[in-house]
Amino acid sequence: MGGVAQRAAEPPPGGLARAAATGVAWTTLQTWAIRLTGFATIALLARLLTPADFGLVAIATALPPMLQPLADMGLSTYILQADKPTKRTYSTVFWYSAGAGIVVTLLLLAAAPLVGVVVDSPDVVPVSAAIAPMALLVILGAVPVAILRRTLRFRALAMMSFVAGLIGQVIAVAMALAGFGAWALVWQALSVQLIQLVLAWVVSRFRPQLTFSLAEFKHMTRFGVKVIGAHIAEPAGLWAVNAVIAGALGPAGLGYVNIAQRLITLSQEMTTTALGPVTTVMFSRIRGAADRLLAGYLRAVSVSTAIVGVVLVFVAVGAPQLIPLLFGGQWGPSAGPAQVLAVAGLAVAMTGIDSALFISVGRPGTWFAYFTGLQIITVLAAMALAPHGLIAYALGALAAATTGAVARWILVGRLLHAPWFAVATPLLRTLAPIAVAAGFGYGVSLLVAGLPRVAALAVIGVVVVVAFAGALRLAVRPTWDELSRLAASAWGLLRRRSRRGAGGEDSADGDSTPAEQTTVTV
Repeated sequence: MGGVAQRAAEPPPGGLARAAATGVAWTTLQTWAIRLTGFATIALLARLLTPADFGLVAIATALPPMLQPLADMGLSTYILQADKPTKRTYSTVFWYSAGAGIVVTLLLLAAAPLVGVVVDSPDVVPVSAAIAPMALLVILGAVPVAILRRTLRFRALAMMSFVAGLIGQVIAVAMALAGFGAWALVWQALSVQLIQLVLAWVVSRFRPQLTFSLAEFKHMTRFGVKVIGAHIAEPAGLWAVNAVIAGALGPAGLGYVNIAQRLITLSQEMTTTALGPVTTVMFSRIRGAADRLLAGYLRAVSVSTAIVGVVLVFVAVGAPQLIPLLFGGQWGPSAGPAQVLAVAGLAVAMTGIDSALFISVGRPGTWFAYFTGLQIITVLAAMALAPHGLIAYALGALAAATTGAVARWILVGRLLHAPWFAVATPLLRTLAPIAVAAGFGYGVSLLVAGLPRVAALAVIGVVVVVAFAGALRLAVRPTWDELSRLAASAWGLLRRRSRRGAGGEDSADGDSTPAEQTTVTV
């Protein structure tokens, strides 16, 4: 998959808006399909496994992402924003990543006993050792996935992720039913990464050449070394927080927090995560036009805040009934933390878009400094408050998230040459509809407390959505209009694409063969 064919496949500037809408549409469909089926699987596994099982796997799976960035070195991100990557560029990235990936996997295997000592749990050692190869599987697929993202082939990525996720879920449920305990979650994670790796290579048709450019590698690492800082800081912070919770409240306490966090993460992934892969590419295409970049950023944040806001309101109001319904009565202690973390989720919901912005304009170092500071604050809050219980930990996470949001507004404002309050406006003006929806939702939750959980949650959901939509239309009409236009545009694009697919025509998201891509326009 060479540079000439690939560059011809990229949409012209006039087609960026449509390409972005298509990418978001396919990524959203992928996320919904994977997360809904995956969440159903987790709900079933929560009835078959114990909180301690989830806690052990949470500790083990938090370690590989801490070292994976050292093997990738931010080079796959470089591919996304590079002006003219070539076959030699891709091969250089791949050969470095493959060699470094083997080293990282060996380090993870060697570190498994140390993990058991840190969290004072010998049961986590074999689990950590078994999870170690996951790092190599992710790294070997980094270049093919980056190529697919750069050429906006989000439909292919969506199908790959869905197939891998579905097979992994079947494996996890089968092993849990057979009594394998935490190992069901381990093999689910490994199988998903392995299947995604194979599909990425097949679909992208990437084949590395036997070439390595030291000069180009040095140029790429000057950019990439700044990117990996944030990529390391996030999992390192997560691992540290998990270790603090496990030490203060035990593996079961960490399991309760893990389930609460899964609910919040699902809400974010079903709403704002779809923009992450798309905005990185789009911001890099318009980074030379300050006005377009500011307008595009505010547009993305406004829409995302509205979408994730209504979902998190529903979670915050309905968690006491939602968690027992989904996971079983033994997970009741997760409800309180989930309510607090839902509020914190609103403060961190735009982190992915902000990260894409800084990386796209060549300022990954600034983002690394910010993110490292945020992780330190989060860990310190956990150390201070986790010993006092689950709710206390969640309140500490909320305080850290709020602090981080304010700092992001200032940094983004400086980057875009805009006042900080202009950057904060999309969230601040959405707070009124959020408050209205929360008030109506909470009032209704008291009235339907005696109903069966499914019926009560259905009523709460309808009331929250209707109240939020009405308040948004009255108080923030531009965002309402933008949401309406995007929904209509995405639906129209998917319908036209479906008709073209049925007629045998190529789709405009680049899911044709490399030879055909030279004539594709968007």
